[in-house]
Amino acid sequence: MLKQKRCLYPIVLGLAGITLVALVLISGCTPPKVAPSGFLSNYGKLRQDPVDKEAQWWEMKGIQWHKYRKLILDPVETRIDQSKAERKMTQEEIDNLANHLRQTVINEMQDVYPVVDKPGADVLRIRAALTHLKPVSGALNVITTAVLFMPVDVGEAAIEVQFLDSQNNVILSELIMSSRGSMMDVTGVWTRWAQVESTFKEWAKKLKAALDEATGAGQ
Repeated sequence: MLKQKRCLYPIVLGLAGITLVALVLISGCTPPKVAPSGFLSNYGKLRQDPVDKEAQWWEMKGIQWHKYRKLILDPVETRIDQSKAERKMTQEEIDNLANHLRQTVINEMQDVYPVVDKPGADVLRIRAALTHLKPVSGALNVITTAVLFMPVDVGEAAIEVQFLDSQNNVILSELIMSSRGSMMDVTGVWTRWAQVESTFKEWAKKLKAALDEATGAGQ
């Protein structure tokens, strides 16, 4: 009887491992839920994007997007509640990531939408705030890879964005993006901020694609 129980141990452990992996895979497909920070004007207007599960947005009716050909990008604010953070970060890390995000957007946009510092009839102002950050634990992923043959810890980030007419500061649109990294990103699951920085690049590409479609600049 004892031998039979011992023989069952590997099976039980194997089933437990499969269950854990399945749960992690399911959670990895879902963007993190982040409480509103107070940065936006009206969270009740936001609606889930029908295509992009990471995005919620709203825009004012009748916007003439096609007239906006330049951008003012305000410094990215940070509204992260460290007391509720799953993993501790330094304020220096948070500030550096905010600067990195702004520069990532500039790099993606500037060839089509020059970044300027003065309002104008053709200038769109963008304000943004980082509201959630979670770094990867490389040490944890080393352990889970040894036990489960795969990393399970991924990075997370969320942002709130306002789009305004630069001349009168009327809010034209508001957006929330909330993203979770992928366990399939084998190059990003070992270093602390690699997945978050990759997320910033994806956000910048999505923003440019949306502006291209709205303004016709990409045609």
